[in-house]
Amino acid sequence: MHGRRSFVFVFAIVAFLATSAGRLDAQLSVATPSMDAWLGSWEFSECWPTTDGSASNCTQYQLRISRHGRQTIAALDMDGFQVMSRFRCEVEQTATGIRVVFAGIRDPGLFDDAYKAGDELFDLSAKGGKVLTVWRKMTPDLDKDKRTGVHFVKVK
Repeated sequence: MHGRRSFVFVFAIVAFLATSAGRLDAQLSVATPSMDAWLGSWEFSECWPTTDGSASNCTQYQLRISRHGRQTIAALDMDGFQVMSRFRCEVEQTATGIRVVFAGIRDPGLFDDAYKAGDELFDLSAKGGKVLTVWRKMTPDLDKDKRTGVHFVKVK
């Protein structure tokens, strides 16, 4: 009988630990989206009228996040009015999302001395079912877009 009580006791401890770990994992995945949730293509555009009002000037930002072995990396392209940049970035997990960090220029024909390796460009964070952009070293051109808010949207 002593062996059966030990078995039941050990089984109860294992069952408790297994269900507790499952609850903790579920809480973490809700509070902090996994890195895989951020993989894919994200876009943000800002437009403003020309001085004569005849057309709009726009800048398109495209962020492509992918895995390279164990590292999460990104390609950030900016195209538009007097802008053409091709950045290599590293992606770091944060408490609420990711941080995009400048690593270098992808196209050697383009020169951009505004950033140096290690500069934290911006964060994307999940809050209330939305993805917020928190600008750091990089900021958009328009004042209305410089505030923290919904800017980048996932397109695929």
